[in-house]
Amino acid sequence: MGREIRDEMSTGPTLSADASPFSPRIPRATYRVQFGKSLTFRQSLELVPYLHELGISDLYASPLFKPCTEEG
Repeated sequence: MGREIRDEMSTGPTLSADASPFSPRIPRATYRVQFGKSLTFRQSLELVPYLHELGISDLYASPLFKPCTEEG
């Protein structure tokens, strides 16, 4: 019925154009990156093709800034 939309790197299920844009997207596999002296944004971009081959669909990054208050 609806036209299918597929991301270039996606190997997961397609999203119908009729689907709600507010439907939650469920990651297939996640990988956590910790930015700092040993891993920069640019270096993390270079990892994307390798992580994609492993089946990683989403990256999670730890907070980049120090909290303004003790509560975060």
